[in-house]
Amino acid sequence: MSLSATDYQALTLEEKRLLIRQKGHRVASRYQQRYSINLYQLEGLLVEVWYDIDGQQLHRIEPCLEAEQLDAYAEKAFLRILFNLQAILA
Repeated sequence: MSLSATDYQALTLEEKRLLIRQKGHRVASRYQQRYSINLYQLEGLLVEVWYDIDGQQLHRIEPCLEAEQLDAYAEKAFLRILFNLQAILA
């Protein structure tokens, strides 16, 4: 089953949170200002979950619709792959 970004956006914040908790797979994470941001794969959709570190609460959940949104994760993913390869070859 594939979930469209439009269908996902129509859900409430709580429905989005529950769906991610039940069916989501975290693929990456990053920090921006006071937010911890986790990237999840959910039924063919990539979704960012923004958590306010200072307020210790969920801030927002949004699908990643633009390739530029994924650029923030690309460098970390490349470094992780590089370090894994070095460990394997050592």
